[in-house]
Amino acid sequence: MPASLTANVVATISTTGSYAITASYSGDGNYTSATTSAVANATVKYPAPSIIITPTNQTVAAGTSVTWVAVVATSSGASAPAPTGTVPFFDATTNAPLTGNVTYAVVSNPSGPQLQATLTYTPSVTQTVTAQYAGDTNYPAAQSFGQAVVTVTGSDFGLAANPSSLTVATPGQSATSNLYVSGQSNYSGTLNFTSASCSGLPAESTCSFAPPSVSGTGFTQLTIQTTSSHALAKTSTEHARLIRGFSFFGGLGVAGLFVLGWPSRRRRRKLLLVTAAAVIAATLGCSGGGGGGGGPQIDPGTPVGSYTVTVTGTSGSTTHTATIRLAVQ
Repeated sequence: MPASLTANVVATISTTGSYAITASYSGDGNYTSATTSAVANATVKYPAPSIIITPTNQTVAAGTSVTWVAVVATSSGASAPAPTGTVPFFDATTNAPLTGNVTYAVVSNPSGPQLQATLTYTPSVTQTVTAQYAGDTNYPAAQSFGQAVVTVTGSDFGLAANPSSLTVATPGQSATSNLYVSGQSNYSGTLNFTSASCSGLPAESTCSFAPPSVSGTGFTQLTIQTTSSHALAKTSTEHARLIRGFSFFGGLGVAGLFVLGWPSRRRRRKLLLVTAAAVIAATLGCSGGGGGGGGPQIDPGTPVGSYTVTVTGTSGSTTHTATIRLAVQ
């Protein structure tokens, strides 16, 4: 019996792109041809580029704009295509994207073309910035090498929430977000957070912070707790009605005994049954809330909807806020 034959075939692809690869055997004098194999998908790209980010200034006064330049450098050779796509900038502490218009330019280089992304931005506090390359059909995504730090002089602070959008799948559940406190070079204040620090919360919901204070820079975890539907407890007014009902109809029964004279045992029994029925009817009428049925009243809990929650932090005479979008489903 002939031994099995395994052949390893190396295929070289010199052009980037996506390929659907199959293999087939044409046969020889000993073996017949074989059917085509299943499809194997392959994506060919150049090596991942490197990203270097630098600011035009490393120390600025508050209110001064800074320009960050992120260079997406390739090693694919001068004849290779230039990288395309977007290069967003992020705060390295909160991972929140920096807002602003990013401009792009392609620069030739012997080792490979470069894509330069430029963002002009005014930091309110000392900030560490990173950049990311989203990738394209020729190059994979990449993260910037190192981080660019810009120190903002002064004693102010800033607040930022991440994530800034929260969803509660059903009333009764909670959602959390990290609230970051960043500061300028001389900032050393303490922020204290309580339930009163949140505004714009939906009805029947609360907010809490852990830890409740941040000294200098750092973060606290914000938790927004909603309320599920529940039965309403009877109010003191409803309890008073029940007591009056018992007293009134019970009093009628006793009064009947005196008015009618002391009846026989059979008549006393009938009178007590009539009085008990009246008390039960009065009780059901009171607990029904004026004709709304005898069952308990239901509070639906936190209303479904979209809300804008504002968290306020105050240090001395300086106040800043962070905004969170909350969806209760």
